[in-house]
Amino acid sequence: MGLRSSLPIQKFERNNEPGCMMRAFQVMLLVGLAVVGGFLLLQRQACSSQRQLSELLPKTTAITLYDVNDVTANSNTLASAASTPFPVDAFRRACASATSEGGIGVTVWKGSSRAVLTLSDGTRRQARFSYHGAFFTVEGISGRFVVHGGAASEFQRLHEKLIQEQFVPRRLNKPNDAMTNHAL
Repeated sequence: MGLRSSLPIQKFERNNEPGCMMRAFQVMLLVGLAVVGGFLLLQRQACSSQRQLSELLPKTTAITLYDVNDVTANSNTLASAASTPFPVDAFRRACASATSEGGIGVTVWKGSSRAVLTLSDGTRRQARFSYHGAFFTVEGISGRFVVHGGAASEFQRLHEKLIQEQFVPRRLNKPNDAMTNHAL
């Protein structure tokens, strides 16, 4: 009986030996370095995304907003969808206060409009403008951009206004198409 009660104590004492303590410290250090490394990688990605957006803005000559809620939209889908111009200057103001969130956090898309940015060289880049929340993504640039402050309110109000004035009346006139990709 005396041997049985001393065995757990001996195991506990062995686990507190300097070698085990050093191994636990090494594991904790490795995990800490991995977390810091991951954070630095995300920060670098966010800076790169911010730089890419800054380079894209002066080249943007026109933005067309489409009544398409698909994650990806091909040229046939866009050609048959209702569209309206989106003011480039309002988008530039939104971008000036936007920060790249990279891969951090979860984005809940409750719906979005497809936008096509036309650049000065004639190329086009697709983007998604969120219905609820002042954030957007741009094709070819990783992560999402969150607009802050007064520019966020302006961006969201303008987006909502264009949807209500340009898209909703068209949806109501096309009952077969109205429920395909949108909620009224």
